[in-house]
Amino acid sequence: MAPALAAGILGLGVWGFRSLGSEESQSADTDHSAVQAALFPSLGSFRFEDPAGQVNPAQVTTDLGDGWQGLEVQSGEGTRMLFGQSVVHRFSATELRALKMDLSLGDVSIKAGNVDSIVVTVQSQWATADLAGAKEVASGVSPVVETAQSGLQWSDGWSSLPNPALLAGVEYRVEVPESMETEIRTLDGSITIAGIGGNASVEANGRIVIGQMGGAIEARSNGGNITMVSGNDQKADLLTIGGDIWVANSGGGVRARASDGDVYLGRSTGNLFAQVSGGDIYVSEIGGPAGGHTSGGNVYMLLNDSPAGDSNFSSAGGSVFVRVREGIAGTIQTRAPLQSTLEFQELPSTQGGKPFSQCDLNGGGALLQYVCSSGVLNIEFTDPNSKGDARLTGLDPLGAGASAAASGGKGQAASKGLLDPAESSESARGLGGSTATSKGHASSAKGLDSSPGGEGSASGPSTGGGLSGSGVASGPASGPSLGGSGSASGQASPGLSAVALERTSGAPRAGALATVLLENPVGNIDGYTLYLPRSFDERDGPFPILVYLQGAYGVGGRVSDLNNWGLARLLRDETDMGLERNRLLLDEFIVVSLHIQSGDYHEHPTIVDDILKRMVTQYKGDADRISVTGLSRGGHGTWGMAAELPGRFAAIAPVGGHAGDMDDFKKVQNTAVWIAHNRDDITVRFENADQAMKQIEGITGKSFTELTPAQVPTSDYLSQQFLLTSSANGGHDAWTDLYTSAEFYKWLLAQKRAVEAE
Repeated sequence: MAPALAAGILGLGVWGFRSLGSEESQSADTDHSAVQAALFPSLGSFRFEDPAGQVNPAQVTTDLGDGWQGLEVQSGEGTRMLFGQSVVHRFSATELRALKMDLSLGDVSIKAGNVDSIVVTVQSQWATADLAGAKEVASGVSPVVETAQSGLQWSDGWSSLPNPALLAGVEYRVEVPESMETEIRTLDGSITIAGIGGNASVEANGRIVIGQMGGAIEARSNGGNITMVSGNDQKADLLTIGGDIWVANSGGGVRARASDGDVYLGRSTGNLFAQVSGGDIYVSEIGGPAGGHTSGGNVYMLLNDSPAGDSNFSSAGGSVFVRVREGIAGTIQTRAPLQSTLEFQELPSTQGGKPFSQCDLNGGGALLQYVCSSGVLNIEFTDPNSKGDARLTGLDPLGAGASAAASGGKGQAASKGLLDPAESSESARGLGGSTATSKGHASSAKGLDSSPGGEGSASGPSTGGGLSGSGVASGPASGPSLGGSGSASGQASPGLSAVALERTSGAPRAGALATVLLENPVGNIDGYTLYLPRSFDERDGPFPILVYLQGAYGVGGRVSDLNNWGLARLLRDETDMGLERNRLLLDEFIVVSLHIQSGDYHEHPTIVDDILKRMVTQYKGDADRISVTGLSRGGHGTWGMAAELPGRFAAIAPVGGHAGDMDDFKKVQNTAVWIAHNRDDITVRFENADQAMKQIEGITGKSFTELTPAQVPTSDYLSQQFLLTSSANGGHDAWTDLYTSAEFYKWLLAQKRAVEAE
């Protein structure tokens, strides 16, 4: 909420008084013991009051009549009076199946209520000199409520206030029929939701608290935490940019994604998966299938009981720390340097590269698989009752207490290195990107008119940038990480760094990432983000053009989501022009990151070609130096683009992708090709790259130069038309090494479209 809300919000009627004092959130950030005690809060029976909120005895309420109350607030500046009004809106829901609320301001609490009506209680608070002034201002604004397609649509009227500072705060208490579908969005506030039987979608620039739901839930927070610990058995898709996620007691399938934040997984029987870029994963007990991948962070796991499901956790640029109680049963497999007294046996390798090692605890049991691309696996036995391990008890979701997460307390700084602060790795961040591919079909439409700057970008604070990975095995980190997937609100995230905010706002300009929406989207392509070189205004050009295709986590959502992940995140966050890589990437290339809502990137090549022509005619692009690169699904798309637009590209660089849509490899015989694909990739098998390579070699009679990433700088790579870089044990993440290397951009600059390609 806005700073003016620090004094509190007046809750009226049956909802009671609610305090939003800032002291509790500040203490949650700084009090390490409080963070541990509340790591996995148990919300118990759902309630709408702030779980950590307490009435301040120094604040006095007075009934002023006509639905108004006065709140006398004590602060460092003395005593002041706020005036609160409660207005109840009631709608018949007998023919309504959905509720959509799009709010610019306000905390929202929504639950199941009356079976045939929608009730919205709006509690506003005014910082005027007297009650008459509050009534006058309040009478001048009202929400816009419409019925469309059997649904109720609500938008607030706060933007029409002549003096917005007079609105000290607003809160919405919403009751809907249990089966109703809901879509709630607030640009400045928090959301609490429970008891809804229909599917629900919520988005906030603040915290989100989820109780028990009867339908699937999709939750996105820009700059806040998401807490879902009260026993949800439905499907949940949780995403936060610049916040943390807490999940426990879940029986449904949960995907928890955090960019520049941490994910905490408590005991759950459902299938849990965590995807983190620039943060850590904390796990307390394995109650069902679980997995996770962090780029640029560590994995911390506490096992006091034998795992009840298989799990797979990996880290690119970090380590994995596991504490197990004596006597538990399980089978540990790892592909990482070991720091442990346990004895491991090497398993036969079936994929090439470094093999897994295995250790059976008490005869074996559920599989616990750990992969580190550059860190270590540290396993120790622990006695959870010993004083020395008291720091671990906070990972127990049964340890109920005030919820730091639910009250908006970040806790991230305090909880870093919770298992062993001395072991918190500050190693290089990893890049990231994608999951398995899927096919999709979209209807075709005409038109290309674009609208630059139509969206803002939301993302977390800059941590050096990185690409988030696949959740399988990730490649070695060799520099800043790049992020993985996400969805963002229409305005910049409160957690966005100053550099990222400046670079992702506004129209196309030098050194910035503009979001361009297609006014009439063609097929599955609805827009792109556009980066122009820093020296764009001072140089005549023409500039080489690099087309970037993000992995599966770049599919769907808003176009501006692309700026939070992958190569675009490097463009967003990097500032050190002393690095050769940054000088090349930030000052030499026009970078176009395409966005699709579903399917594959190359389904509509005509629109891609139109976008490229626009880069040439409007932005001084070089038609003879256009390259395309992408990771995972974007790697498939890179091959597909070359097949659909033969002769258009000077170079292609597919990363961790397959060439299944390349119908004739003669189409790339005059194109420079750099394939990056690790030999132990189990998401997209290395055989895909090997087969493509052999096809090209057979047609051209030229051999690929095969190198490890570490060998590239000392090789004659600049003179090679065909290159393959591969790590033996990098897993699916071959993009970290490629996109963070100066050599890749030097090679691209050396390529030019062949004359005969015309």
